[in-house]
Amino acid sequence: MIGAIVGEWFGAPNRNWAFVVLNQHAKFPDTPASGQTVIVIAAVTLISYGLLTLAERAARRRIG
Repeated sequence: MIGAIVGEWFGAPNRNWAFVVLNQHAKFPDTPASGQTVIVIAAVTLISYGLLTLAERAARRRIG
């Protein structure tokens, strides 16, 4: 997830997570909005990883 965000930072149009972080920091450098965005990204990453791990375990039980 972090690799995708860094890739978006350099090459994607201005409608992505990296743009949100940069835009928040540029407009409001004293607010914690950019930090909160990073926390949300980390939470989404951990939740996605957990759900994929559960799906993998379920698939392995069916196969094996």
